[in-house]
Amino acid sequence: MDGNRKFSRRGVSVPVRWCRKGGERFIIGDYARDISKGGMCVLVSEPLEKGAQILVEFSLPGPRFILTTVRVIRCEEIRSSEQDKPSTYEAGVEFVSIQDEDGSEIEKFVFESFFT
Repeated sequence: MDGNRKFSRRGVSVPVRWCRKGGERFIIGDYARDISKGGMCVLVSEPLEKGAQILVEFSLPGPRFILTTVRVIRCEEIRSSEQDKPSTYEAGVEFVSIQDEDGSEIEKFVFESFFT
């Protein structure tokens, strides 16, 4: 585990839908890159402002969806080597309000990765 992190992370590739707080539409087609009990790294199609609160929805393996509020800690542009390809942004987000049951599900998912 990285010395600056509070929680262990697990690499993933799961679809994420997100909506800016107070927004009216969810953005689809973006992905989580890794996840921990404290937050996740998401690859998004538009820049997110540091400190912004975002509503995110995603699913770990299984039928249950997790819907929670996150705060953007950082957001950096990932430049594509292809000129006509739109930019992608890597955003580190922390969970602001997550149900205990959802946090436990994420923690279990991350922990299981150490034994598989």
